[in-house]
Amino acid sequence: MFILGALCGWVLYAAFTANKSTVPELPDIAVRPHLVRWLEEQPESWPAQEPLFNRLAVRRIYRQEGYRLLWFNNYMLSDTAQDLIKQLNSTSSGNPSSLVDYRYHLGYFDRTLRDSPQRLHMAALLDILLTDAFISYAQDTHLEQLEPRTLKRQAPPPELTPVESMRGEFRRVSFEAPLRTARPAPIMSSKRGKREQAELDALQREESQPFQRPLAELEMELSRYRNIARSGLWKPLPLGPAMTVGAQHKHVGMLRDMLSLYGDYVVDFPPEDPNLFDPALEKAVKRFQRRHGLREDGVVGKKCRELLNVGPMQRAFTIAANLDRRRKLGKEPGSDYILVNVPEYRLRLVRDERVELSMRVIVGEAIHQTPELSTELTTVVFNPNWYVPRSIAVSELIPKARKDPRGMQALGYRLISVEGQPMPFNNSNLSQAGNGKVHLRQDGGPQNVLGRLKFVIPNRENIYLHDTQTRSLFRKKTRTYSHGCIRLDRPNDLAAMVLAGDQGQHEWDTTRVEELTQASRTKRVRLEQPLPVFVTYWTAWVDQDGLLHFRQDPYNLDSRDANPQVEIHPEEN
Repeated sequence: MFILGALCGWVLYAAFTANKSTVPELPDIAVRPHLVRWLEEQPESWPAQEPLFNRLAVRRIYRQEGYRLLWFNNYMLSDTAQDLIKQLNSTSSGNPSSLVDYRYHLGYFDRTLRDSPQRLHMAALLDILLTDAFISYAQDTHLEQLEPRTLKRQAPPPELTPVESMRGEFRRVSFEAPLRTARPAPIMSSKRGKREQAELDALQREESQPFQRPLAELEMELSRYRNIARSGLWKPLPLGPAMTVGAQHKHVGMLRDMLSLYGDYVVDFPPEDPNLFDPALEKAVKRFQRRHGLREDGVVGKKCRELLNVGPMQRAFTIAANLDRRRKLGKEPGSDYILVNVPEYRLRLVRDERVELSMRVIVGEAIHQTPELSTELTTVVFNPNWYVPRSIAVSELIPKARKDPRGMQALGYRLISVEGQPMPFNNSNLSQAGNGKVHLRQDGGPQNVLGRLKFVIPNRENIYLHDTQTRSLFRKKTRTYSHGCIRLDRPNDLAAMVLAGDQGQHEWDTTRVEELTQASRTKRVRLEQPLPVFVTYWTAWVDQDGLLHFRQDPYNLDSRDANPQVEIHPEEN
């Protein structure tokens, strides 16, 4: 099979060659500096809020085409571009926030194309986004699965229609009609050409593994932050008062410069007074706050200033540590899985590669760290019993039971022999519980520390997901309070969605779950298809919007996991 990049390059080449007969009045030499700066020299200066989903492939195509506009004749979109936009619009769900509309930049095209671009800056920007949307569409319609010898291919989803290049134009083709075969564009024999081919091969491997695709984005961010650090342009903000809209101070100008370096502050024209905190700067501050897990109030207070003053080289170390963790994870989760990110204190349930449920979690404190895990959810337990781990029994509960055995029994605690028989609370039996010869168990019910639900994820550390009685802790920003297990803010919703998706029965909804959790008996429901579960420790990641996020390092693992050589050695030109 032809790899995606070669196919896209050939289709673009065929389409654009048809337009070469018209010599544009828009000079390539005037546009080339924008394309080179955004794609090669300073990717951090990318001026649009729209992310590039296929940056490596886009860069390679423009290299191949000599950094010229690909979708314009003069200052107008070419017929090829118009046909592509029509084809992309035919896939729209009508919801501007949908994933398809977002990946194809349809909202941006709708806003921008109401008037023809009259500036070189806007023409270059629009051209790059059209190329990025074309590549996303090629991926979604399975163009990369074309088999040139047999002309057989897998049918794309029914809501998408494949495209075919015919004399420089795009047209719809039926699912029954085979797509034309395309020869890959010739690769230069120079060393540079071999490096580009290797890059393209790596890109294809990454794009065929959705869970690993953010690696390429993280690697680019690592390079970007290293470049910021080496440039000497980054300066920390001095101590000073809080800043918000309307403030006029020299620190405002420094803040503007810093956020420009990070890519949060992007404007077409410089402000009249760089030391005035205007709405555009407030928007940039909110974007920075969102990326760092802060409240998005647009106010540069103490905490926001502290995070602003974390230097780019330190951020590069953080990114490098997270790159190592991502590579070690290795396993492909498929389209359905649960992801728990410890530093983010958040769980996500993913179905069909889309987040179906997101919730806050509580994780282990520093002395009882929640480990990174790659396992699966096998069983949902309603009203679970809690067999107290020996370490917790010895350090916390047995001393309490010696002082107040009736109080412990009132909370549902029982001493159980290895044969499963109840035993009285006395000093002798409590000593045996401390030696591990007798189990200390808390019966399921409203007072159980596991709450009403437990999610079994087999692992050596005996970590599991569960409900909790201490709901107030979810209101805190930093949530490291458990002995290592993961407490859930919305366990009933997770149980309903997991069981409905696995059992295929409508009865598994929140009402049914609540009925079972209010009962007194313990009920175990085993999943017919275990659901992959990944417990990660990511303090830096790129989200689906293309934003680089950072979080605090609660277990101080970044310095341990970072590879110093990744940051210290200069990048090859």
